Amino acid sequence: MRIAEERFNAFKAMCSPSAKLYLTYSVSGGQSCSPYIAKLKNLIPCLKEIEIAKLDADEFAFSESSAYQTAARYGLYSREGVTIRKLLSENEVYSDKFDYIDNVRFGYAADHSIPDRSANEQLYGNKMRVSATSFEEYSKCPFRFFVSYGLKLSRPKKTQLNSLYWGNAVHACMERVFKKYAKAEFIKLTDKQLEDEIISAVNEFCETEFKGGFSKKADFDVFIGRLKANTLRVLKRIRTEMHGSQFVPELIEYNIGGENSALNVSADGHSLIFYGKVDRADVYKNYYVRVLDYKTGTKEFKIDQLYNGINLQMFLYLYELTREGGRLGGMKPAGVLYVPVISPDNADGRYVTQEEIQGQINKSLCMNGMLLNDADVLRAMEQIDAGTSGKYIPIKLKADSTIGANSNVTDEEGFEKIKQMAMDELVQMCSDLYSGRIPAAPLEIKGSSFTLCESCDYQDLCANFDYEKIKREWRDSYDMDKTAE
Repeated sequence: MRIAEERFNAFKAMCSPSAKLYLTYSVSGGQSCSPYIAKLKNLIPCLKEIEIAKLDADEFAFSESSAYQTAARYGLYSREGVTIRKLLSENEVYSDKFDYIDNVRFGYAADHSIPDRSANEQLYGNKMRVSATSFEEYSKCPFRFFVSYGLKLSRPKKTQLNSLYWGNAVHACMERVFKKYAKAEFIKLTDKQLEDEIISAVNEFCETEFKGGFSKKADFDVFIGRLKANTLRVLKRIRTEMHGSQFVPELIEYNIGGENSALNVSADGHSLIFYGKVDRADVYKNYYVRVLDYKTGTKEFKIDQLYNGINLQMFLYLYELTREGGRLGGMKPAGVLYVPVISPDNADGRYVTQEEIQGQINKSLCMNGMLLNDADVLRAMEQIDAGTSGKYIPIKLKADSTIGANSNVTDEEGFEKIKQMAMDELVQMCSDLYSGRIPAAPLEIKGSSFTLCESCDYQDLCANFDYEKIKREWRDSYDMDKTAE
């Protein structure tokens, strides 16, 4: 029945043209043509067989769009391509396309901009939603942000077990444990109880994301086994850290932002609406707040990253929480910390004793970020002996118990300056996007052995292949008097 229906549809399609009918089939790789071709040859002996490569350009160019595609097929600088280009030269759309291709061919830097404000309003709306992640993407390269978040173009992603699923599963475990148990209960959990919670959380995650483990490949079980073992190591370390800390988890996976967010900015009659999710916020004496973010990668905090729009996420969250009217309004910032939630199974071959292995694991799980320059607040996070470094927080004390020079600390004024810097950058982002300023200007990441262009999915759209010509230099300082144009 199905074959008869397909045959009917095929012949119906062949009878539809009023002037010409072309049937194409592949002759490469020894493939045989469709049986329909043989039947048509018997029915219509006068059919012509022509190699497509030998057809004239006018056989394909029956509209402006198809003419442009034909020029691309034959080569824009071939005899046919030049002829078609001349015919389309008065069409502004195609004229711009040809100019753009010239820029690519001859190595000119393509200028990406959309000066038509109405077009930008249609693309983003009058109010554009921005997350901390998209803000950072914009800081890295405006054009890449435009294609990804504006046009919403992306390469098809293959569903596979990767760091994204790992991170989501770890978040699910953390959320389950810290929402179920208060700090006093959590630090008393046995290893077996922690393991049971992790198994339940991961199994629930697998059921939601992968419809359970039934009929999965062997590497799926390996992945899940490593995930459970890793998360148990991480939670055991967090349990030990909390034993010596006076900070108490207050918010878990907490949504912030929206229409009433203090992080929303406006420029030229348009707005950016900020939103995000706080992994965890801890409080001390109902007066100090620290924001923590779980990271499955190796994310090291450095102050100059902030000057370039990188790693501002938690500072924005901290400000939104502690502002007047915020969820923790009136409290003071105690700092921001990245919490590594992936540890080496066995470090590497150099570590052979259990003590060495555990030492490497502990080093890999040490938090990093920026904290308040207040010794009492730091001691409330961890009891650090004089002349030693923290096991959990990035602080070193001198022999006289004062804070060491290499510690990542700042005062309240410093947190305020970082907030203002971030807000200025958000205003600039709003102004640039609605003004159509979207240059392909990848940030040169200091200390990285790779460029942003090497991992970019949109390089063919960007057409700027000379990284040295278009890169933005890394800023080692920030002018606090800088304002959005």
